Amino acid sequence: MCKVKDEFKVDKYRILGLDEPLPMVPFYYLLLRGKKYKAISVYESNDAIGILDDGISFLGEEVGFLVS
Repeated sequence: MCKVKDEFKVDKYRILGLDEPLPMVPFYYLLLRGKKYKAISVYESNDAIGILDDGISFLGEEVGFLVS
């Protein structure tokens, strides 16, 4: 698992900068603090992923990658 090293908000999304590149296997969801979030691709980046923003900061949290 990797960790969130930085984050920022863009419109209704929270972009999470990770301390490792994204996995090379398919995934559709992220697991953060035990909650599942739909993963949103961030183009031009291999170490960032987006989620719908719900006002929670995830700095320093571990990220799990889920297929379903």
